Amino acid sequence: MNKQNFLQTGGFPLETDTLNAMQEAYSVFNALGELAGNKAIIKGCVVSGSTTTDGVVYINGEVFKFVGGQTQSRVKILETSTSKEFEDGSTNAVHFERYVTFASGTGSISWAEFAKLTTLRELSRRLLPAGTNPQLYSGSVNNIPSGWQLCDGTNGTENLKGSFIVGYDPNDSDYNAIGKVGGTKKVTPSGNLDSRSINVTVPRDGWSTFGSGLGAVKSGRIVVGSGQQENSEYLESLRASGIDRTLTSTPHSHTFTGNQQDNRAPYYTLAYIIYIG
Repeated sequence: MNKQNFLQTGGFPLETDTLNAMQEAYSVFNALGELAGNKAIIKGCVVSGSTTTDGVVYINGEVFKFVGGQTQSRVKILETSTSKEFEDGSTNAVHFERYVTFASGTGSISWAEFAKLTTLRELSRRLLPAGTNPQLYSGSVNNIPSGWQLCDGTNGTENLKGSFIVGYDPNDSDYNAIGKVGGTKKVTPSGNLDSRSINVTVPRDGWSTFGSGLGAVKSGRIVVGSGQQENSEYLESLRASGIDRTLTSTPHSHTFTGNQQDNRAPYYTLAYIIYIG
């Protein structure tokens, strides 16, 4: 920033060009508003009920005092001038006060477009220390940003190559400590079936063997020959007598082993990188 040396003897020549140089020197402070961004609330402008307090805002490369009042939907840059009488008797505007306040009309700006800044000190409190916060990265691993490191187990980083991350859970022995690892890409299904036996009952029925009429064969039954010839018929009759037959299998069990299967959900590959400073 430019400066002037007024601490000199011999009578300093204070002229209008010197005053203009001073004005140009401190106008450089407007550039600091770019740190906040356009339409930023740098200080104050606190809403309290139906009013908004005074403050400082930044608009289009210029820092302005904000004059608060009854909160409205739009604000506007206003300018007032103060005139002074010159030595030659003329009167000219010499002081110009530019400020922003609630107003509508041509050139007004929606107040909703202004954002309140978070201080750098507050932002720094939200940042985790270097080396503690892995981030997903979709760029080239050969062109990782300066200060960042691939999480590959080198330079003090965690080795996250080909790994998913799960949340810490103090109530689960698999996840109750930072840095625990586990899981597998493929699994082979296997197991044992419990021992079982099966009973099957087969009922039997048939016709009468005593010539007293035909017996009824019930639906779902099987019939068997009697093994005898009936009188003068030379035919084998079907006996109605007999007992149901129950078949019981020997208790048995089975062990099975399947083919190896993929154990992962659908995936998309990104790199884990971490800021190490």
